Amino acid sequence: MKKLICLLVLFIGTLSAFAETYTWQAYAFCTRDNTTMQYSKWEPSAVTGKIILNGNNGAFFIYTEEPQQYTVISYRQTDSGIFMYCNDVLGNKCQVRFIVDSSERIHLYVDYSDVSWGYLIRVQ
Repeated sequence: MKKLICLLVLFIGTLSAFAETYTWQAYAFCTRDNTTMQYSKWEPSAVTGKIILNGNNGAFFIYTEEPQQYTVISYRQTDSGIFMYCNDVLGNKCQVRFIVDSSERIHLYVDYSDVSWGYLIRVQ
């Protein structure tokens, strides 16, 4: 588990160095209604994504049928994961979270005030 957290810290920690690109592949997807806080069941997924970090700026891409793009405003690292505060292309605020669970699976969540969705991913 420490290896996975170190990998996540490594790609976020390069913010001050130079442009870095990291890709990932999802193998499962779920959604959550934030009013009921109920998650759907994990469904198979073949979504890919990319993070491009350059100096103090960054962009986060999720390649679905409707490509998602987020501008990274700031981030913080905790013992439970990495939390990136972002704006989407419409200027809406959201949070992108990377969490490593006790089974060493990496979860990626995109959280808005009313809805969230998540992916189980493998960093490539």
